[in-house]
Amino acid sequence: MLQDAFNKIQELSAEDKPRMKKIFFEKIQHRLCFMVEALTSLDNRRRVFRFLADFFVNQWRKGIPDFLEFVIHFCEELSLCEDPTVRQNVCTITGFVLSAGRGQCDIGTARALSVEFRQRLYEILLSRQIDKSGAVRREVILSVADIQDDDIPNDFPEALERSPKDSETIFLFCSYAL
Repeated sequence: MLQDAFNKIQELSAEDKPRMKKIFFEKIQHRLCFMVEALTSLDNRRRVFRFLADFFVNQWRKGIPDFLEFVIHFCEELSLCEDPTVRQNVCTITGFVLSAGRGQCDIGTARALSVEFRQRLYEILLSRQIDKSGAVRREVILSVADIQDDDIPNDFPEALERSPKDSETIFLFCSYAL
C-alpha cells in the first residue's frame, strides 16, 4: 500500500511531485508519532517498526532514498524528545534500520547502507547510550547486540541498574588498574 501510494506520486508532474511527497511523508510521520509515544502492545509495535525498517531499506536498495532519509531525520529529531518512551522506541527503530541495512555488496547492487546513513544512525544510538533512562540505555544495548548478532551477557540486568556515571567510573578504574 505504501509502495502503491508512493508510485502514484512518482507519476505526477514535476511541479506537483515535491508537494505531494511532502504530504505523503507528513502522513507517515503523523502515524509513526502515535506508534512511538507508547509502550502498550510492544510486540506489535516492534513488528511494525521492523517491517518499516525493512521496507525503507529495500526502497533505498531500489534507488529510492526518500524513505530512508525520512526515517533517519525522524529518528534524529525524536531522539532528543523529553519522553523516555519516545527515545526508547526511536532506538528500536534505529536498531532495526541498521540491522536491515547491513550486508555485503552484490555485483552492481549496494546492499549495505552508505557510510553517511550508517554514521547518522550510529550517532543516534551513541547519544542515547548515556541516557538518563535505563530503558533507553537497555534498548541501545539490545539494538547494538542485534546489529552484531551478539548474545546478551548474564550480568546485563545488573549493568543496566548502574547509572551512566557509575559505568564510566568503573571503566576508568579498570583502565587505570591495567
